[in-house]
Parts: sequence; structure tokens; C-alpha cells
Amino acid sequence: MSLLQSKTFKRRLTTGILLFVLSCVAVTMIFPYLWMLSSSFKRGKDLFTEHLQLIPPVWEFENYSNVIFEENLLRGFFNTAKIFVFVLPIGLFATSLASFAFAKMRFRGGKLLFSLLMATMMIPFPAVMMP
Repeated sequence: MSLLQSKTFKRRLTTGILLFVLSCVAVTMIFPYLWMLSSSFKRGKDLFTEHLQLIPPVWEFENYSNVIFEENLLRGFFNTAKIFVFVLPIGLFATSLASFAFAKMRFRGGKLLFSLLMATMMIPFPAVMMP
């Protein structure tokens, strides 16, 4: 049996090709996040240059202090937390009651109502939000 016909070689070759393809996909997926992080440390005039620079020529750390203090980011976090604390328990309670009713109770039109509920959940929120 030759080397190319052995099962171990074929398995290793397949695993190597799969690992290479998945690594390329992973780099493609991670690159926009690295670009965003790199751009957060750039000056305004360095953002739109002709040359692709992942590492900024001049590191600008005051961009973060401008966002946090001048744009009132902490206030936005507080407002989000305030809504989260009140809306989450009410929504959790209501949905748990509805899910129990759909799972354990048998009633006329229950399957139709459940299908309509699932159909409305499958519609993306931006499509509903626009009209």
C-alpha cells in the first residue's frame, strides 16, 4: 500500500485542508474587529488614507476620553441599565407564563396561535420597525 492510499494520510490531508480553510475564514471574520479597534486609536485625518494601515502612525488615546466624558456615554449606560432592570423581569414573567400554557395546556386553536407567534418571531425587527 502506497503512502497516498493510506487512510491515515488521507485523514491528515483532509484535516490540514479543512484547518487551512477554517483559518482563512476566521481571519476574514476577525479582521473587521481588528480594523475597528485600530481605527479607534487613529487621528481623524489618518482614518481615510490611501494606504491600508492596521497599526496607526500616531496613537490617539484621547478619543476614548472624548467619547466617555464629552458625549455623555455613561449617561447612556445608566439609561440602558434602568430600562433593563424594569423590563427584563416583567418580560421574563410574561413569556414564562405563555410558554407554560403552550407546552402543557391543550386548547382550541393553540397550534394555530403558536404557529402565528413563531411566524412573527421569524420576521426581522428592522422590517417591522420601519413602517
